[in-house]
Amino acid sequence: PFCAPFSDTNGSTIYDLFAVCNHYGRMGFGHYTAFARDWRDDTLQSTWYQYDDEVCEAVPEKAVKSPAAYILFYKRRSTSFSA
Repeated sequence: PFCAPFSDTNGSTIYDLFAVCNHYGRMGFGHYTAFARDWRDDTLQSTWYQYDDEVCEAVPEKAVKSPAAYILFYKRRSTSFSA
């Protein structure tokens, strides 16, 4: 009920996670970091990057899953099915 209407031949909708905002600390103050992937030629890349103040570095995918995850960003995948 929270997604825009979408129909395809099998009724499924697929979303890809492309960024995560993390918050460390208590309500009202703390520290924010982010993980994100980018697009090249309209294709979501597999490499994740961590952004923490001045630091930007590639990280393994398993590092993205964290209890500090605060906001998740998804992009609906374009699907085309042929019968």
